[in-house]
Amino acid sequence: MDSHSSSADKTKAWWENYFDSKYIQIWELFQGISHDDVENDVLGIANLLELNSTDRILDVGCGYGRYLLRLMELGYHIIGIDRSIDMLSKLKNKSEDLFRNHYILQVDMRNIPFVDDFTKALLLGGTFGYFSSVQQDKIVIKEI
Repeated sequence: MDSHSSSADKTKAWWENYFDSKYIQIWELFQGISHDDVENDVLGIANLLELNSTDRILDVGCGYGRYLLRLMELGYHIIGIDRSIDMLSKLKNKSEDLFRNHYILQVDMRNIPFVDDFTKALLLGGTFGYFSSVQQDKIVIKEI
């Protein structure tokens, strides 16, 4: 058994261990999104959702912050949540300065205790559809 596995890991759903530091390395190596792609996506999102400076935005499944960071840089009030501590650690290490007035939190998207505090929610990229049943996916939709 390697150091990345344990008997407790075997009882978890596959996605609970999938989005770790190895996933980040593979994503960046093979599927990295260029700065121009992120810029175009963010501008499209802002336009489509008619974002303004008074919006409070929740980025559900923010990962390591490809979109969240750019939205912060543009001055939007945005909070990111993700279940993966590895993703959140990578995000926080990217730009400590930005997190003085913004937050990233480890939260399961099936149980967001403060979702009513936001005017807009984002669920971008491949952050949805990993649960073991349609019922679990429906819980996420109801939460958001």
